Amino acid sequence: MGRDASARRRHPWIFSGAVSEESGDAPVARVVSHEGVTLGHGVYSPRSQIRVRVWTWGEDEPDWPALIRERMSAAKKSRRALLTETDAVRYINSEGDFLSGIFLDKYGDTLVLQLLTEGTDRMRDIIIDALRATFDEPNAFEKSAGRTEEGLPDRAESIYGAAPDGPTDIHCGESRFFVDIQKGHKSGFYLDQRANRRFLRAFYSARGVNRRALDCFCHSGAFGVTLRDFFPSVDFLDSSESAMNICQKNWERQAPAGSAAKFIREDAFQFLREIPERDYDLVILDPPSFAKRSREVDRACRGYKDIQRLAFRAIAPGGNLAAFSCSHHIDRDLFQKVVFSAALDAGRDVQIVARFGHDSDHPVSLYHPEGEYLHGLFLRVAD
Repeated sequence: MGRDASARRRHPWIFSGAVSEESGDAPVARVVSHEGVTLGHGVYSPRSQIRVRVWTWGEDEPDWPALIRERMSAAKKSRRALLTETDAVRYINSEGDFLSGIFLDKYGDTLVLQLLTEGTDRMRDIIIDALRATFDEPNAFEKSAGRTEEGLPDRAESIYGAAPDGPTDIHCGESRFFVDIQKGHKSGFYLDQRANRRFLRAFYSARGVNRRALDCFCHSGAFGVTLRDFFPSVDFLDSSESAMNICQKNWERQAPAGSAAKFIREDAFQFLREIPERDYDLVILDPPSFAKRSREVDRACRGYKDIQRLAFRAIAPGGNLAAFSCSHHIDRDLFQKVVFSAALDAGRDVQIVARFGHDSDHPVSLYHPEGEYLHGLFLRVAD
């Protein structure tokens, strides 16, 4: 009794602890209540803590190939407006597009597919057939990684068309970027930050030219490159050599005349401890997730607080901090409390100017709040 409460509220994840009996080895499963009522159907992962990810609710089992094509088509249609300003979008956002376990990104004429569950992996042929039927891009590449809890190895291989050979060129608004699909983090680029970069560009466009910016955990340098017209000096900081190489190429291809940039390969915590105080007009903190599991939240909050405290120390009076967390285990309220604590310890007077989240191609199912993983604050340091 009570184990089916979450499913009755249409949460798509059925955890192993809620399962009293399971049988069969098909890639899909029927979810049945303790009373014998069919609640829904989903993809099955017998070795995962999340046993089933529900795709449909009710008695009737769907026609799986038709369902996948239908939902892919709906997801593609919903991104149409974004494609007027960029050729790089997330086409499918797992639970947010009611295709749990599937991510699909577009970079120019190449699709990048991630299958992160055992059920979707076993339905790979059906999913690829749906890709071919739905999307116009001539090339498709699979980059499925981080699947150890599903008992699956990583996979990186061409599906059809040409495999990515070196960096892929994309555009986002006024900026162009090289994306390393094969070697870059996740699918190669942080598409979820597009709206936040657009906000910062508009904000600083209204303010005119500033002095110095620090793009911390910069990856391919998208924030700093986007702000190139408003900061004559930008420092890019990341510990990854491959990320810094792409970042430097992205800057050099479109840097304004007379601008200056430094490309610093160093640990961010160490760098911020050693630099002079109050030296930057803008610091951007977009670190990787510090809490991949719920048991890591306390340690992650200490890490976020420490890096934010150091960043507050580095910001000049009247300057700004753009601080982010990309862990769904740290919700918006908890993240703000961590930032508050960091500002208090730094002894700075701080105002919230805006709140950040992911762009519209990263929709969140109302029944799956964990999908809202990206939280951010744009802050002004008054004193």
